[in-house]
Amino acid sequence: MRVADERGVKERERGTSYAAFRARSVLGERGIWMIPKASPPASRVRRTGHAGILILVTAVITMASAAGRAEGSRPIPLKLPAGIVYDKISGPDSAVVFRHTTHVDYESGRCTGCHPKLYRILNPVRRIEHAEMETGGSCGACHDGTHAFDVRSKASCGACHVGRKSESILNAESEAMRSSAAFRGPDPYTYPTGRTSPGPVTFKHTTHTGASMKCNTCHSRLFEMKARPPRDDEWMHGKTRCGGCHDGKGAFAVDDQKLCGKCHAEGRAKP
Repeated sequence: MRVADERGVKERERGTSYAAFRARSVLGERGIWMIPKASPPASRVRRTGHAGILILVTAVITMASAAGRAEGSRPIPLKLPAGIVYDKISGPDSAVVFRHTTHVDYESGRCTGCHPKLYRILNPVRRIEHAEMETGGSCGACHDGTHAFDVRSKASCGACHVGRKSESILNAESEAMRSSAAFRGPDPYTYPTGRTSPGPVTFKHTTHTGASMKCNTCHSRLFEMKARPPRDDEWMHGKTRCGGCHDGKGAFAVDDQKLCGKCHAEGRAKP
């Protein structure tokens, strides 16, 4: 330590303050001296119990950072909004259902393909004109026949307009369009059954769409776009699900045991 003392004296003799001397060290306040040029005076060195802890923590952080870079960061789960139903349609065509899941997959999980350039987020009053689409605006920015099907083609009407089919769609000549899932509407969905269920329930959209029923009658007020299994009997019988319409007024009541067979297929033991 005598050498360090002598160097400290020389520093002071050259007019360099001890504060400047200590500033050249790293973590000097913590009791750890990293010596770039010279050792500090022996009288100034203080060893504390925090030094070993700090070294250990620094090593752990360094290893964790290296492991994180090796494994890569985990992507944040993307929670998409429910589908949007455009049912205020001028003309003979039926409602249009916009599904975020379809378009986000196409955009490789990115929202910026539409937002905010084409559509502002949280803008429920946005009017979409077909004339605007046909000139490359709104939906027509992608649905131009190159990136996606052409909105100007009558054969593609059923790809967007679902539910009750209009005369213009039914007169379309494209057999491929007629056989598409968009033209037929969503496939029937069979709910999982529990131990006490009288039989499986298969929901058919074709049965529930008509003059008085539109997509937004159920979506997303009663049901999310993505079908989910029921949790219990109350889930189905409650006013916020099937019982919202099947109350004996809008449609037959789900609580009427004489009418169980209207929804539940036979072949399962009754409770």
